[in-house]
Amino acid sequence: MNYQKQKIANTYIFADKNENIHAFFSLSNDCLNDKGYEKDITNSNWNRFHRSIRLPNSKRIKQYPSVKVGRLGVHKDSHGTGLAYQLMDFIKAWVIVDHKPACRLLILDAVNQSKQIKYYSRNDFKFLLQSDEKDNTRIMYYDLLKLPA
Repeated sequence: MNYQKQKIANTYIFADKNENIHAFFSLSNDCLNDKGYEKDITNSNWNRFHRSIRLPNSKRIKQYPSVKVGRLGVHKDSHGTGLAYQLMDFIKAWVIVDHKPACRLLILDAVNQSKQIKYYSRNDFKFLLQSDEKDNTRIMYYDLLKLPA
């Protein structure tokens, strides 16, 4: 709530009619760029990123407006039900349809554990860097243009 009061991030909660919380996520505006990370993005990483989103050379820029998924959680009673995948599908569509930011990417800092990495990879998030393989978190992105029009 403190982040929301300070206009840093908004948190959305999914609860049933009895106010039992089943899932939540938080979003903030961000920018994917080649600076500002513990390990700056090298030119070869940046070029690989540009190729992965199939951006023409004439449209390539150094900063990409993004929406950052800050926190995401599903109640333990709902683990294994597919709710987490439905939640990510909802976030992807909601960002474009209702939130309407001028952005190309969803980005996040994934906890570098196999369960979390597997989840984001299955949701078509890609690693920005290979150099963060041993870090506690890994920068991942999803190209919102992959969504059906």
